[in-house]
Amino acid sequence: IDENVLKGLSKKINDLVDQAIHLEFLAIDQLEGKNILLRNVIRELVSRILEVDKTYLPFAILQLEKDVTSIFEFQSGKVVKLFGIIDRVDEKDGSLRIVDYKTGKVEKRKPTAIEDYFNNTDYKEQFQAMYYAYLTNISIPGRQISVGLMALKTMKEGIWMLNNGEPFSAEQFTQFESHLKELITRIFDPEIPVNIYDLGLIYGVDVADTHVVVTMTLTTPHCPVAESMPGEVELRVSTVPGVATAEVNLVWDPPWDPQKMSDACSYTHLTLPRIYSV
Repeated sequence: IDENVLKGLSKKINDLVDQAIHLEFLAIDQLEGKNILLRNVIRELVSRILEVDKTYLPFAILQLEKDVTSIFEFQSGKVVKLFGIIDRVDEKDGSLRIVDYKTGKVEKRKPTAIEDYFNNTDYKEQFQAMYYAYLTNISIPGRQISVGLMALKTMKEGIWMLNNGEPFSAEQFTQFESHLKELITRIFDPEIPVNIYDLGLIYGVDVADTHVVVTMTLTTPHCPVAESMPGEVELRVSTVPGVATAEVNLVWDPPWDPQKMSDACSYTHLTLPRIYSV
């Protein structure tokens, strides 16, 4: 994308927005009331985005609204599915830039260390953007990756870049992964002195923007915490920086069995009678 391309797009904003609305929703001549106002707002937002993009020319857009998944493997051999929808990935001079659009205002706080993303909810937007960079580093390895936030309410300020505008290093991604694994294993079963991940109760974790869905089971449908456990997990996940809403899906297929436990759940701590009472 160069200056000529942007000039051409700028002249077609109204038509392109109308085409997009027609493909996804209604015919343009059927719009009325709030939908007309919304269309005009979208046109203005697109125009402002193109103005911001002028400062980054030339570049290529590699991905838009891209679903990215990865398998998160623990030392125990257990795996968790990671998922995210990345707004936009650009390429310039061989490096990648992730742009995460925000509908609200973004506080330009600068964490001093990777652990700050996990320990302070003030960095929830930065945490989410860093998570997207982590997933991109897995799906497109060997590339320098920088991340920026674009707040739609303050678009005139342009894209605010994390990490002082510098690409994240391999060491920073390694630190992020370590803290992320620790975070997942921080959810504990109140009935058993090990976390529910090592017990093999967590089947998957899907992240879509700021919404997290945890798929889990219990050792038996007759578990005494069957009613309270999903709510407890949902509550704890919702407190994670960058998570706006959380949902827990309790499933019984495949059924749990002791083979799903990690080595951390040794029988010196968990006897069979206690396991099967949960």
